[in-house]
Amino acid sequence: MLSEFVARYPGTKFIIRASNKKEEVYDGTADVVFAFERMPDDPDTICRRAGTLQNGFYAAHEYAAINGLPASEADLGDHKFIRIVGKDFPPSIVDWISEHVADEQIVTEVTNLETLFTVIKMGQGIGPLPSIFGDPMDGVVRAFPPPKVLDMPSWMAISPHAAHRPNVRKFVEFFAPRFKRLRNSRM
Repeated sequence: MLSEFVARYPGTKFIIRASNKKEEVYDGTADVVFAFERMPDDPDTICRRAGTLQNGFYAAHEYAAINGLPASEADLGDHKFIRIVGKDFPPSIVDWISEHVADEQIVTEVTNLETLFTVIKMGQGIGPLPSIFGDPMDGVVRAFPPPKVLDMPSWMAISPHAAHRPNVRKFVEFFAPRFKRLRNSRM
């Protein structure tokens, strides 16, 4: 999507970074932020619903070959899991793991998304990922049907400091419908 936008608007420069700091859109540090689970609550921030982010559980092909995969949520007991901890992960996913996976099944805890990718790909156990990352990721497979309760609304929040700029308006007009189609096509 970004390459399509740059082809249409040559000279566009993106600075992309992963962050869970909601204040970035409020203080002008970021022009556009994608928020998941909760809509940003600053009354000056311009928010557009961007779709639904589906989350699932994934395992390395190696893990699946050795251990098999659970057929459903009811079949989790014989499997190893990766626990996510810290403020960088949505509470709904953290809570789901705590409610459905016993402590003795946890083989690794991670505190950021990059480490989570690595640990899943190494075959350590089954871990949660947004489906837009997990489904196309080489070397991993969806472990079981995704729990619908983990689906999250996604929002595009536009900084009030940047909303009037033509390049930001073009980006929002271009990106919003494509992002929504991408999210909904993964379901």
